[in-house]
Amino acid sequence: MNMLVTEEQNLENKQGSAESPNAEPAAIPTVITARQLANIEGTTNERFLLEPFLPIIGTALVAGQPDTGKSQFARQLAIIISHGVNAFLGFPLKLTHSKAIYLATEDDPISCKELQIRQHSGLGLVPNENLRFIFPEVLDQRAILQTLDTALEAEPADLVVVDSFSDVFGGSDMNSNTQMRQTVNSFDALAKKHKCLILFVHHINKAAYGKNPTQQGIQGGSGLTQKVRLAWQISPGEANKKYLAVTKGNYCPREFKEKALVLTFDEETFIFSRTSETVEASNLITAQEAEMSRAEREFENCITIVKDGLDSNQGLSYTELTELIMEKMEVSEATAKRRIGALAEAKYIKKGEDRNYFWDQAIDSSEYSDMDNADGPVDN
Repeated sequence: MNMLVTEEQNLENKQGSAESPNAEPAAIPTVITARQLANIEGTTNERFLLEPFLPIIGTALVAGQPDTGKSQFARQLAIIISHGVNAFLGFPLKLTHSKAIYLATEDDPISCKELQIRQHSGLGLVPNENLRFIFPEVLDQRAILQTLDTALEAEPADLVVVDSFSDVFGGSDMNSNTQMRQTVNSFDALAKKHKCLILFVHHINKAAYGKNPTQQGIQGGSGLTQKVRLAWQISPGEANKKYLAVTKGNYCPREFKEKALVLTFDEETFIFSRTSETVEASNLITAQEAEMSRAEREFENCITIVKDGLDSNQGLSYTELTELIMEKMEVSEATAKRRIGALAEAKYIKKGEDRNYFWDQAIDSSEYSDMDNADGPVDN
């Protein structure tokens, strides 16, 4: 009994003593009384990296179907954090280090170079030393965790983006809740060790295309969404509009779970901007139907054009393939490169040893409608 009183007094004394502003908070015991808990310093709004969405510590994800800009969205957040900007899409950021890490499992350094330069320019910023990119040589979960651990030990960061989650998944079955939770737990432990947020970029199931955002629509289902602290879904809208919906959010106000934010996306700078509009999340399907029909037709057309071009030329370089899509589909260079990325991730095309692209013979044209993934190496 005396020991318990002493522990309570010690905790209260530590919290009540004069400390420097930069001092570490007193350690909280594993077992704690209600009175001690009530006297702990801090408020709920101090738990957010991006209020009222992303926690300072833990895991979160942003998901969506192909060509919705998931990677650009996550990279834009990382860039803003690396420059110490105090807001993202008009919501306050609480930064400790003003540093971020972007782990790219699909994009190569040259592709990332162009994309991040455009995004920096679109934000009126210049690339600095506070944003580090990691391009893992081996897609092994244990090796990736060790790489991130070493990087964070050397230099702490507020945010780590993992793009994409499917490449760091440590199991053999994404439908296994146990395997999914084990993977998230490994990254969550890393986030807690280094007091940072890890944001996964992920996909939704093809069956969820054109439907209202739900946790069940995200690949991995409840095993994934139950473990992360927040799950965003980006959905396509008319023209350059995108919808940002919260499908799971600890401590996120109900209004942001019920209404999706309406964003605009610049095709040249890859920058998202927030509008003053919101849409009932349960009514997004109506807004998406026309856009999905158009997008699916365009993607099917792109598949045919690229297959014919690669087969007739016995392979094409990245530049040649970009020019082919621009000419045949009458789209911008940025859109053409995103199409290449989408086709590569969906494994319609692959790089040969000479770095030229070839049609992936493992994919039969009859399987077009069954492909689930399409956001790719150039970006999604």
